[in-house]
Amino acid sequence: MPVLIPPTEHSRDLRVGAPAWREAAKATTRKAHQLTDRCRQEAVTVWQPKDSVQDPSMERHLCRAAYVLPWRFHVEMLKGGGTLEKPPPGEGVTLWKDKMKPPAWHARLPLPMHRDALALQTAEVAHAHARGARLTAARLCRAQHQINGQVRLLQRQREATDHRLSEVRKGLLINQQSVKLRGYRPKSEKLPDRADSMLTWEKEKLKSMKRKMEKDMEKSEALLKTQKWMGEGLSLGARHRTQPTDTQDREAATSPYCFPPPPPPPGLLKASGQRTLASCRDTLVFCCKERLQAVDLMNQPLDKVLEQAGRHSWVNLSRVPSPRTQGLKTPPPDPVGTYTPECAAALYEAKRLLLESKDTLLEMAKNEEDIQEQQQQIGDRVCASIAKKTRETSELMERMNMTLGLMRGTIHRCTKFNQEMYITRDLIKGPLSKSHLETREKLDRPLVRVYQRHVGTQLPEATRLAQGTDKVQRHISHMEKNLKELLAKRKDLTWSLNCKKIGRDVDYNVVRLRLRQQHPHVCYEQAQRLVSDWDPRTPPPRAESPATQ
Repeated sequence: MPVLIPPTEHSRDLRVGAPAWREAAKATTRKAHQLTDRCRQEAVTVWQPKDSVQDPSMERHLCRAAYVLPWRFHVEMLKGGGTLEKPPPGEGVTLWKDKMKPPAWHARLPLPMHRDALALQTAEVAHAHARGARLTAARLCRAQHQINGQVRLLQRQREATDHRLSEVRKGLLINQQSVKLRGYRPKSEKLPDRADSMLTWEKEKLKSMKRKMEKDMEKSEALLKTQKWMGEGLSLGARHRTQPTDTQDREAATSPYCFPPPPPPPGLLKASGQRTLASCRDTLVFCCKERLQAVDLMNQPLDKVLEQAGRHSWVNLSRVPSPRTQGLKTPPPDPVGTYTPECAAALYEAKRLLLESKDTLLEMAKNEEDIQEQQQQIGDRVCASIAKKTRETSELMERMNMTLGLMRGTIHRCTKFNQEMYITRDLIKGPLSKSHLETREKLDRPLVRVYQRHVGTQLPEATRLAQGTDKVQRHISHMEKNLKELLAKRKDLTWSLNCKKIGRDVDYNVVRLRLRQQHPHVCYEQAQRLVSDWDPRTPPPRAESPATQ
């Protein structure tokens, strides 16, 4: 009898396999797909830049379009209404036909030519460092040349200022000798006048000029010797960065192609030392030699390097800028690069010293010219004043000489008249003996005796003779007194005339001395020999001979 099977329910899933079995197969397949995608993505990422990696949140068919979009040309609108397509900026190869510019392709794994590529990169780095060192050395060398030229100009100006200072000192010596010579005039000629005031004024002016030029000399000397260095904070560790720190560096330092740096100058090792043009020049030389250690294999001149850089100087600012585009800018200091802080500090200090020395040179040259002109004008005014005093003295001497001539004639006439008055007095007094009297001169002659017979008939002849004799005697005494006064006045006038002559000769000699000593061929030592303590009116002391000693 047949067995009846109960009817089963019809399910929607017609598959026979078990769900767990299917899920296990799907999980295995899913894991295989994920592994395949990851390996493919990693393999592609090795050869593509980072920004080209597929974004998980973006659909696969849109990833490439989004990645290629920045490569395409940009369209710009022109003013006329047209369009202009430009490639995007940055590195890469421009594909003008496809109007795309893919970026540079960077591999993340070493290529088969890895050794050659590394050698080329090393050579490029070394060449770049050598070029930078050569450019820095060219800058330092040019700054050194400019400092040398400025030092020479400053030394020449100091020589000119020193010569002018010696001329001013010589002028003071001439003024001193002029005052001393004018002191030898007679007392009557030493009354203060405008010539004395001019000499005093000249002395004050020359002293002020001397102080001014001494200040210029001190300023230039301070610029050359005692100038403070603003770049005092130099790191000494950078000077010793060529010392090896590990085995590889020691091997590189002991190789035949590595030369030790030259010893630094003493002034560079002082943290707070003095800075001058000379020390700045030494520092520039040291830094230049240190930079040139990496330029032994390059044979291009330093001037050509500056010409290629587009700048002829990094220090001199007086050069007229060229109309073309400016050249390379000064790079920032780098302690381990080609343009070290020491080089930057040296160039900055050279620039500052050049500016300061230029101002000092201009000021010293201007002061020298002004002082030379002022000294010449002052000397001419003093000489003109003394010469005018000489002319005035000559005029007074002429008047005094004429007065002496008039007095001489008057004295001669008065003396002769006085002698005649003596003779007249003697004639009026008559002879000494009565026996020598003539009859007409006697007072008892017959005519007088007959006249005197009557009373009151006395003649005044005797009285009038006595009065006349007395009057003549008084006139003679008055004439002698006048003669004494004339002789005394003539003596005083003669003495005054001699004093005037001595004063005129002294002033004339002072003018001659000044004109002779102011000549440029007369040096300071020759003018100094004039100022001595002995009196020019007495002979100088003679040196004793060896026999006398």
